[in-house]
Amino acid sequence: MTADRAAIPAPASWKRLAAAAALSLGILAAGCSRTGPPEVESTDDLIEAVRESGVEIADLGVAPTDGFGVVGRRIQVGPAEIDVFEYESAQARQAISSTIPPEATAVGGLPAAWPDRPHIWAEGRVIVVYVGTDGGTVLLLSSLLGDSITEAAEAGEAPYPPAVTAAIRALAQELGVDPGAIEVLGYEAVDWPDSCLGLPAAGEACAEVIAPGWRIHLRAGGADHEVHTDSLGTAVRR
Repeated sequence: MTADRAAIPAPASWKRLAAAAALSLGILAAGCSRTGPPEVESTDDLIEAVRESGVEIADLGVAPTDGFGVVGRRIQVGPAEIDVFEYESAQARQAISSTIPPEATAVGGLPAAWPDRPHIWAEGRVIVVYVGTDGGTVLLLSSLLGDSITEAAEAGEAPYPPAVTAAIRALAQELGVDPGAIEVLGYEAVDWPDSCLGLPAAGEACAEVIAPGWRIHLRAGGADHEVHTDSLGTAVRR
């Protein structure tokens, strides 16, 4: 039996809980004793903080300047790519970040168009941009940099918890379909009775521990699918 822990939470609630969980997991993975978010002033600080969180990272070279006024760096963070723009001072950074509205329709006084949903953070001497919908990436960066300056616009869109995004991605890969073709019917927080998330494979030994996670109901190609995940979507089963 599994215990349903809550109905679908409000976006702000799950984002706070999951961000705290993501940061805590990263600290444990790195063997650190940090008691709060790291202090990020520069690009190098951010790279070090991501590495300490246990996430793979790689420098991909130069990022387009656009309206940011400085040459940025494109960085691979786990499955996502982000752009980081570093300024000479926090005041110089503020001069640009203050021009970005919550909808991110302009940067530095120039119109801005994005291929997907933009998420932008401003901290210390850096502006960090992630364009996409990977919930885990958003939560990781928010845990390191605080709320994004696009937070108000994002809150109105009620994004899914990262576990739902992970479930969609896994089902799309299994079925060989576009993730955009998968419909979310619902999801609920549950306590799984074991490390196999209530879905052991034949002959698999599962540790009998309570594993908080999600039961997610999806529809693809006219068929309904139930997916089990852990709290952050790092483990997905069906």
